[in-house]
Amino acid sequence: MKRIVILIALLAGFVALPVAGASAASPQVVYNAIPLPLPPNVASVGFEATSTAQFGDYVHLSGTARTLNSVTVTMSDWAVYSDYSTDVRYSQNNATWTQPITINVYSSHLGANGAPDTLLATTTQTIVIPWRPAADPTCSPSTDYRASDGQCDGGIAFNATFAMSSPKVTLPNDVIVGVAFNTADYGATPVGKVGPYNSLNVGVPTGQTASVGTDDNANNVFWNTSYGPFYTDGGLAGVGIFRQDTDWAPNGTVAFQITASSPTTSLTAAPQLVEFRPFAGIGSQVVQATLTSGGSPVSGATISFSVGSTPLCTATTGLNGVARCFISPSGQAKVNQANSYTATFAGNGGYLASQATTPEVVLF
Repeated sequence: MKRIVILIALLAGFVALPVAGASAASPQVVYNAIPLPLPPNVASVGFEATSTAQFGDYVHLSGTARTLNSVTVTMSDWAVYSDYSTDVRYSQNNATWTQPITINVYSSHLGANGAPDTLLATTTQTIVIPWRPAADPTCSPSTDYRASDGQCDGGIAFNATFAMSSPKVTLPNDVIVGVAFNTADYGATPVGKVGPYNSLNVGVPTGQTASVGTDDNANNVFWNTSYGPFYTDGGLAGVGIFRQDTDWAPNGTVAFQITASSPTTSLTAAPQLVEFRPFAGIGSQVVQATLTSGGSPVSGATISFSVGSTPLCTATTGLNGVARCFISPSGQAKVNQANSYTATFAGNGGYLASQATTPEVVLF
């Protein structure tokens, strides 16, 4: 009786232990239209100058990673510190200033007036922005500055990155990304006062193409301006609506990048129980593992079972995420010798790989 109690305690210990292996997600670039290297400045759209509340583009993502991680936008700042050195909001820092900027990610489905009608993810973050260098009187116009390449420019290009990994959002293959912020007179909540945000623009580099993924149409953008004549159709399809606008080439690819991760997986291998009844494990000559992602079972995945470099069998996970197969007597002998076996998911369909090794429990 005493021996039985000890054996059951040993078995319970094995069952309670998490015999699992989890994969780690690493972000991948799934769309990229940011110029590399970043030039001193790029062609851009000024929100205050064009009565803009939101500006963006419709793109197609590459690869299979679809868990949103970040969005980076190339912007152009034309604001000079000397113009705001007496403004108490900015007078303490002659190197940078800050501005809340919103990134909206929509599905490609369009509703009324051609506006995207499904918001997938949004974030508003305070971005640190460099002041544009002071004007060089030898430039023409004299309000420009002389950039690092020796050329005269009106603005300074920079990249603003927005973390968007929480809450977790799974992207479709096609998305519309919009950039929004307030200026003195435009935006969701106009500031009502002149500031450097009036000189903040979103980049549309001339002739830019996507190096990863594809722009849906390099002649089109998505735009919300409250001044109808700025739209190619003169505002006939609506004004102050984030909708598609045409005739933008060669500046119809908005400069942004999207990174995403593949969903992580966790594989749990079930311990074998040999020479003991009733079974609390899965029994001799049977191997089994459960694949999950975010706590939910992953079905239709191929799981390979092995001992060291010796394959045992393969099985496909069912709706419950469980893969199970029988192994040959020679395979079982390998398991007995190693006192363990390994379950491996190589990754597919956008899910990352994972692996787990479990002990064989032999009771006499």
